[in-house]
Amino acid sequence: MKSSASTNEKKCLRKIILVTAGSLFASALVFFICIYISAQNVKKQNSAEQLTQEQAETLEKALDSYYKDERDPLLLKALPYKIKEPHLNINAKSAIIVDTLTGSILYEKNADEQIPPASMTKIVEMFVVLSECKKGNISLNDKVPLPPESWSVNLPQDASRMFLSEGENVTLKELMLGLAIASGNDASIATAHYVAGTMQDFVNLMNEAVKEAGLTKTHFVESSGYSEENVTTAKEFARFARLYINTFPESLALFHSQKKLAYPQEKNFSEKEKKEALSGKRITIEQENTNKLLEVLEGCDGLKTGFINESGYNIAVTAERNGTRILCVTMGGPGSNTQEGNIYRVADNTALAEWAFSSFKDLNVTLEKSITIPVAGSKTKAVNLVPAFSLNLTSPSSSVQVHKIVPQYLFDEVECAKEYGRLEYMDGETLLYTVPLVADRSASKGSVFSFLVSAFLKKGA
Repeated sequence: MKSSASTNEKKCLRKIILVTAGSLFASALVFFICIYISAQNVKKQNSAEQLTQEQAETLEKALDSYYKDERDPLLLKALPYKIKEPHLNINAKSAIIVDTLTGSILYEKNADEQIPPASMTKIVEMFVVLSECKKGNISLNDKVPLPPESWSVNLPQDASRMFLSEGENVTLKELMLGLAIASGNDASIATAHYVAGTMQDFVNLMNEAVKEAGLTKTHFVESSGYSEENVTTAKEFARFARLYINTFPESLALFHSQKKLAYPQEKNFSEKEKKEALSGKRITIEQENTNKLLEVLEGCDGLKTGFINESGYNIAVTAERNGTRILCVTMGGPGSNTQEGNIYRVADNTALAEWAFSSFKDLNVTLEKSITIPVAGSKTKAVNLVPAFSLNLTSPSSSVQVHKIVPQYLFDEVECAKEYGRLEYMDGETLLYTVPLVADRSASKGSVFSFLVSAFLKKGA
């Protein structure tokens, strides 16, 4: 009997063990099936929740902090790829070439040396005027009273002028033409007094403008450029001239590309000039634009010359061809007279511009707004990878290809604005630019189960 009972107990025990083992196996199978299904769902995740306003603000602040230089629209930057050093024989002491779209520096020579800008200063004056017009404080159609300081007869003998006289009727737009074409110091004085009331108050506006533009080696004491105490560098002036061109592109056609100025015309005549004109005296004076590159450089439509003894012959030149715009600034150019100085200015800037146009072109790039990446092991199902900054290319080639490098999915924790992928812009085998792809939000770790799903995916990755 004992032997029979023992046998039954053993059978019972085996049955319990088998049932328990089966249950455990079934539970484990169900558990792993759940992990597998969850993993497949992670893989299929193709959209992320819309960012809240707080998340969007956090992202922008982080990007501004991590990618400050790349996101600064005013900053001039060296090319991120190597180029063959150009053989340019530049006569000016200081020179720089900039791509106005991208801010890329294509060439520079002693570009940080401080030199008086001379009449290139008037670009800053014109920027201030157009800014005040944009604010609605003044209008280019305003009639401008001419203070005695602005009358041509009261200027130093060697000063440039548009030949303003007492009692003439002149608009702010005509004074701006006088600044751009004839480089008139009389126009500069009249403009400064009209806009701000006094020269000092206007100069304060100019210095505020260059400070806001991030210039630290540039300072003005008067608006025309006649004083040697006005100082800048080729690099800083190129930075400001680029800001001017990009902010007020209409100024090129309206003012800087105009080749002649005839002033005063009949509508401008003072009572005295009307009588003199009736008696047969010629009142109107015609002057050609001081920028001789307008005549000889293809695509040239600006910008401004400058000369005083202390600076030598300066010029800022801009030209556009086939959608690419370049800006050259040369300062401290040689010359014993205006004719000789112009010869050197034309030679230097023609060489710079032709080299730049033959070596580079602008490519407008449309970046993907976002790429959705699933997140395993997190409370957040997916995040978007977004470009850390916008990009336009200064390229040596038009056959640029983009390679998108992104993970299949992310794991566990994700940090806002951290790089998790990249876009690579290639010219053949040469890497030109890299744009980081960063997470648009943070994601924290999930439950133990989601951790196991993450581990499962990592193993299969």
